Amino acid sequence: MTTPKPLMELCHDALAQGVLAKHDGQLPESWVEMFKASPAAWAQLTQAVVEAPVEFEKDRLIFEASHVHIVVAHKRPNEHIGSTITTGCVKMTALPPWFAELLVAWWNAHSKIRPEYDPRRLGCLGGAKLDFKGPYDVACLYWNVVDLAANEGDVVELCHELTASLIDQFMIDLSHDLHDNFRLMNLRRSRRDQTTLDFSVMSTLERVWLFPEECHRLVSAAIYSQVIEVDDLQEEDTLTRVAYFGIDQKHKEYVPSPMLTLCFTYNNETNPYWTGEAEADEND
Repeated sequence: MTTPKPLMELCHDALAQGVLAKHDGQLPESWVEMFKASPAAWAQLTQAVVEAPVEFEKDRLIFEASHVHIVVAHKRPNEHIGSTITTGCVKMTALPPWFAELLVAWWNAHSKIRPEYDPRRLGCLGGAKLDFKGPYDVACLYWNVVDLAANEGDVVELCHELTASLIDQFMIDLSHDLHDNFRLMNLRRSRRDQTTLDFSVMSTLERVWLFPEECHRLVSAAIYSQVIEVDDLQEEDTLTRVAYFGIDQKHKEYVPSPMLTLCFTYNNETNPYWTGEAEADEND
């Protein structure tokens, strides 16, 4: 049998609940200042905020408010030689939406596999470390999820939902790109006296379930286009996001360890891949 709380504790709880309800779930400024004035109370609140919610780093949950550390290795402005490092900590919402969703799916997909097969490398700056030297590395994240879906049943639904979402975000026209596939499928169904399917009324997710491999290739190609042609994750875009969305210096003492450390390299060797020039040369 649960022992009831003492009367005074119940009164304190009721008072706190009433204050939160009065202030839309927030503490009034007077209370915040009161807690700040008490070193013991402020240390208790701070510990509750920064304390790791799980024992192991890889068991953490990733969501929109999660922090990621960005490391950008790039050439010095207006100089032909030399390089510099720019770093910053941002929330997931500071990243291109499609890229943030890809990272979340990548993390969650790997959380479903057996620990001994988990390839996530934990960086010294916190979280799993990922290196990007061109669009290929970005597309590899997507193919990692696809490959896991082929071997881990729990990842299949996650993979298809990610694929459908990216198709919508990249505005891929499946009616056009999969026209021959739709036509051939219905031709085969009619020969077997089966009811033909009306693809025009199907959702994107339903189409992905029908033609997963074709949709995977379309999304992979779209990732390349998004980086090379739209300039997402290019040097200027990445540096701008770090500068504009970086966590304020005064708050850094209380920023949790980031979920991911994203390392981008832009130099004479990698830039041809970022711009697509290297692949164009290889195809000539």
